[in-house]
Amino acid sequence: MRFFGARRSIVGCDLGRGAVKLVQLAQKSGGWKVVHAQLQELTPESRDDEEWPSPQAIQSAMQARWVADQSVAVSLQSRPAVVRHIELPPIPAHELSEALRWEAKKVTSLGDGEAIVDYLAGEPSDRKVPVTMVVAERAGVDREFQQYRRSGLQVSAMEINPVAFYHAVHRLGQDQTGAGCVALVDIGAGRMDISIAKHGTLRFSRSISLGGNALTQSLVEKFGVDVSQADALKREQGLSGKAKVLEALGPEVDRLIVEIQRSIDYYRAQSHDGALERMLLAGGTPLMPGFVEYISSFFDAKVSLFNPFEGMDCGTVGSDLEPVAPRYASSVGLALRGRA
Repeated sequence: MRFFGARRSIVGCDLGRGAVKLVQLAQKSGGWKVVHAQLQELTPESRDDEEWPSPQAIQSAMQARWVADQSVAVSLQSRPAVVRHIELPPIPAHELSEALRWEAKKVTSLGDGEAIVDYLAGEPSDRKVPVTMVVAERAGVDREFQQYRRSGLQVSAMEINPVAFYHAVHRLGQDQTGAGCVALVDIGAGRMDISIAKHGTLRFSRSISLGGNALTQSLVEKFGVDVSQADALKREQGLSGKAKVLEALGPEVDRLIVEIQRSIDYYRAQSHDGALERMLLAGGTPLMPGFVEYISSFFDAKVSLFNPFEGMDCGTVGSDLEPVAPRYASSVGLALRGRA
């Protein structure tokens, strides 16, 4: 996918609300090598909920010396893009771009010149080409690029988070399904992205302003502690902790589950596809103790944490990556863009 810039960026930079995740990959014979991988937590006091991307997150990324003067791919942080799956007859690339501009007018009120339209094309079948169309507001994208330029971060490409996650999944072939589909669920601090893939194609995506921060706030209110203490309680005990902790976290996790189920039900109603075969979880929130077991009880599908580094040569950084690998899903996908 040629989304918002060059295809050859090799540093993936995920500027999340809770942490900054940076990955640099090198292609080697038969696979990939992780050259650098760095995760920098953002303290609750430094998180700025008013600006996307967060100035603190950008500053944190700039502190990684190996990123200096490197070409970087980032995920779109401001207004979520519109994602639609369509099927088109096989047509030349220049005609496909024109056809997608017409399709974009059906899903957004943005006028000509106000939108950026890009796409991810799947393998043709039955004389049709499955296409994932992405439509973003040009003004918002331009503002983000200007912010990066002022900071000195050498951003050459921009991607939406669900597509970055999909790139990482596609490399491992985990987007291949039988009659059903696979859900890709990325739960960060302030946002949850729910996507559906089938037969090697990204077919649905929805972003919701709900994530781990809501769980932290529930603990703040329940126990009268500060945000840092609540964060620690969430990560150390999670859904496997004391009854009072579960009492505080359970309703908020149930809200996440309801939104996931709604998204899957909507997709299946529109597509008439088969049942959910499996669910891959990414982001920091699913790493809470007991989270995977808890959410698994609500779905008749295999639910597991996604490891974007699977099969890669992680070298000296490997021992530090495995416990937090799901948090790197987007940054790995950004580093893989155009080459997965």
